[in-house]
Order: sequence, then structure tokens, then C-alpha cells
Amino acid sequence: MKKIGVIGLGLIGGSVARAIKRYDRNVKIMAMNRREESLKKAFDENVIDDYSTTDFSVFSGCDIIFLCTPVDRICGFVEKLMPYIDEKCILTDVGSTKKSIVEKMREYENITFIGGHPMAGSEKIGYENSDADLFKDAIYIFTPFEKTPKEYLDKMIKITEILGAKNIILEAGYHDRLVAASSHIQHIIAAASVKTVKTVENEDNYIHTIAAGGFRDTTRIAASSADMWTGICFENKEEILKLLDVFKNEIDFFEKCIVNDDRDEVYNYFEKAKQYRDTFKFR
Repeated sequence: MKKIGVIGLGLIGGSVARAIKRYDRNVKIMAMNRREESLKKAFDENVIDDYSTTDFSVFSGCDIIFLCTPVDRICGFVEKLMPYIDEKCILTDVGSTKKSIVEKMREYENITFIGGHPMAGSEKIGYENSDADLFKDAIYIFTPFEKTPKEYLDKMIKITEILGAKNIILEAGYHDRLVAASSHIQHIIAAASVKTVKTVENEDNYIHTIAAGGFRDTTRIAASSADMWTGICFENKEEILKLLDVFKNEIDFFEKCIVNDDRDEVYNYFEKAKQYRDTFKFR
């Protein structure tokens, strides 16, 4: 790699740039971002070598370009890049949804696109929270086309090694189903939980005093970017709506157990959830 592009120098884009620059100081990193303040900071820190807020020609000659924008804006940026890149340049995104993006990319000729999704992040946002170790031991998912040349996929797998992540190859639709269940629905539930807690807030502000670990741990992700998660929900709405129905059925069932004073069912509900939760091993 000689030249890398990053569009969207926030938490993920900034972390990608930091990790690559740490791996090889000779790699030239070009960046674009809405907030010029972040670009200037990254330039001053020698994380990027050049930047622009509007001029896509800075990405000419790039080997790989990371599209680190909200998912509903990725395709628009690809169109703007097309006059400045060729088939040898790998375009890859870091979006949390894949099917709609991959299907759109099929329509373009003379580009090489490999969908990507690093399963790493934080409720914190912005370049100022970026970290070269953000992806360490995380799963990095790729959703290539059936005919994606092996040499290009191998390049992206090399990237996961540079980032310290582990790669998995998935079909785009299957990816969206899995992340809807393991990530997207969790953000909706966390936001709903926060809004529920807000209903008991009053002028004494005691809810802020007594809210402890349970509230913190189950609602942490509700502090994530509203802009990003709005895009995700509409890009993956089909899978999310299916799971919202499942979740509503779960809540309805639990409510009936409480109404009917069925302690055995409530106990079994919690115990079965605990048993399944214990099968997951987190880093």
C-alpha cells in the first residue's frame, strides 16, 4: 500500500488512519470530513498527509478508500469518487448494514467494491475519540461479490491484520440479519429504556442520583450518534421490523406472566435468558 483514502474522519475513520499510520509511516493517507477541525488536528498529529472538505481529487491514485460515513450516504460518495479512481482502487465501507449498499454497488461498472463492517466502536464519537487499538481482537466482516478477485480480498484481509482484527466473510443479506439481532435491535431497546426512565424524572432529580450499574450497562449505547443510527434503521428496516415483532411478543408474554402472578414462568424466563447469555464469550 502506498496511498490510502478515508472519507469520514470520525471515530472509525480516525482509528483506521491511526492504525495504518502506526503500521507504516510511509503510507500516504488522504482524508475528507465535514468538520475541518478534525482534519487539521489529524494533519498536525501526522495521522493524515493531506485533506479536503470538498475536493475529491485528493483521492486520485489511492490503493484503498475507506468510506466511513453514515450508511445512507455511502453510495453518494462513491458516485463523486468515480471520476478520480480506477478498477485497481478498492472501495470499502465500514457500514453496519450491507445488503442495500452491495446491491447498489452492483449497478456501477469499472469499480472494485468490497463491503466491510468492523464490529468495534464506542458510544463516543468523533476523531478526538479515535484509537489505533480500537479494532484489536474485534471481528471485521467482509461481504464481497461472488466474483471479487481473490487478490483484492486478500488485500482487505491484510488490513484486518494491520488493525489487529479477525476477519469473517459473510453474504450481505445474512450479515444484515445477524447484526439486526445482535446490534441494531439493542440500540432501539437501549433508547426505549432511557425514554422509559425519563417518565419518572421530576424536579428533585433523584433518578440521576440512584441510577447505577444496571442502567449504565444496559443503556450505554443509547449515547451513540443519532445521525448514524437513523441511517442504519432505515437501511436495515426489513430485518429490524421482523425483530421488533419478536421483541414485542417477548414483552407481551412477560407482561402476562406478571399479570397472572405466575412466578414459575417469570423465574424460567430469567433463567433461560441467563443460560443463553452465558454461552457468549466477549473480549
